[in-house]
Amino acid sequence: MDFNICVLKGDGIGPEIVDEALKALDKVGEKFGHAFNYDERLIGGAAIDEFGVPLPQETIDACKASDSVLLGAVGGPKWDHIEPSTNRPERGLLGIRKELNLFANLRPAKLWAPLANACPLKPERLGDGLDLVVCRELVGDVYFGKKWRDEAGAGHDDMNYSIPEVERIARVAFDMARKRRGKVTSVDKRNVLETSRMWREIVHRVQDEEYSDVELEDLLVDNAAMQLISRPADFDVVVTENMFGDILSDEAAQITGSLGMLASASLDDGVSLFGPSAGSAPDIAGLGVANPLAQILSVAMLLTYALDMGEQAAWIESAVARVLDEGWRTRDIADVNTPADKILGTTTMGDKVVAALHIERKSAWYQVFSMLRTFVVVLIGYYFDIADGFRAAMGMMLKSVTDLHLSQLRPGAVLEALPLTRYDWAVLLFGTVVIFTASVIQERSQRTIREILDEKCLALRWAVLLAGIFAVVLMGVYGPGVQASEFVYMQF
Repeated sequence: MDFNICVLKGDGIGPEIVDEALKALDKVGEKFGHAFNYDERLIGGAAIDEFGVPLPQETIDACKASDSVLLGAVGGPKWDHIEPSTNRPERGLLGIRKELNLFANLRPAKLWAPLANACPLKPERLGDGLDLVVCRELVGDVYFGKKWRDEAGAGHDDMNYSIPEVERIARVAFDMARKRRGKVTSVDKRNVLETSRMWREIVHRVQDEEYSDVELEDLLVDNAAMQLISRPADFDVVVTENMFGDILSDEAAQITGSLGMLASASLDDGVSLFGPSAGSAPDIAGLGVANPLAQILSVAMLLTYALDMGEQAAWIESAVARVLDEGWRTRDIADVNTPADKILGTTTMGDKVVAALHIERKSAWYQVFSMLRTFVVVLIGYYFDIADGFRAAMGMMLKSVTDLHLSQLRPGAVLEALPLTRYDWAVLLFGTVVIFTASVIQERSQRTIREILDEKCLALRWAVLLAGIFAVVLMGVYGPGVQASEFVYMQF
């Protein structure tokens, strides 16, 4: 299948890490028979340099016309002189969130086992490890409220939330918790802010009415910041307001060892956006040392949430895990014990992940073993199916091993024992051709025959199905001297 991906490389390290992610996505397309078409557009500082604004209309239109959006990073000191209230690069990011109505930001924070030494926390605080998701509301709060200076020069920021905005982000969090460990931690500032008091009331109402099976915990944001450090393993899904989520997700990421490992997804019912949680890192831009793994893992999230390709996403995640297991690191996730020759740059780390995508999960020898194991299990099951009882079945299995005469396997002997006529051989040849043709079609398309048939009209699907059923029945009763009642399927 063909998919259109709008690519927003952005600023700083954005172009470098996005290029590595696209290499991984191309390999997925090659492996699974998909074509990813990229429409590259400008956002942030790069758009300011070209068009004078951080979010050109053509970028908005391209994003809305795509199946998904892949984002790098925006911002940098080059544009610090611009007045924050006007066309700063960051307004491009806020703008695309608003234009696409990206109300839910998912930021998974997972401590990969090989990076345990990169975690700044003591091992006893980690417990069974860190694996949480920050579910951040993305289009409300002070980020999108009115901003102004009064006559006295005092600054003002409106903090607003509507009831539907809180309800929908709560449902996203509870739905995700149901698929994980069944716990949601709602973070607010109820003791000070009226919006937070409303937030807590609505989250509890949604849980009471729709998600009573999911555990709900409330934490004030300052306490949540402390608890993330003292008991990070206790968190599953953290749902919170826009500004709080922005801060807490970065804290959670740092526990994993590096912001360079934190992917994110910004979701809506239509076009969604995916990219790393870290910024543009202008201090290392162009040096070729940026960590591309968050961007590559963002591609995995794109495949999961936007294109419904869970298997392909798992393939990428497994490749990243394999690279880390082998000891390969970028500078930000290396420690004092990492050999110098194991520290890679941006491009070489991307190449390592792509190379790992070539590796099958199981060796050829294991695959042979699996086939032999299946054969033995089926054979044993057949003994018990045709035997009169347990003792008879065990006797048959023992005789098949102890009473084996290899001379009976001489060339032609097996064929002589088969009472096949030339018509039988014709049927056998025809079946072989059909199976071979189906195998070739499946190999070339990377899809099963059933998946291909599902795209055809109902009449054709049923014609093929009935032909298959007729063929099974026919083959079961075919041949001189063969009784239909003796056909194995007829005996059930």
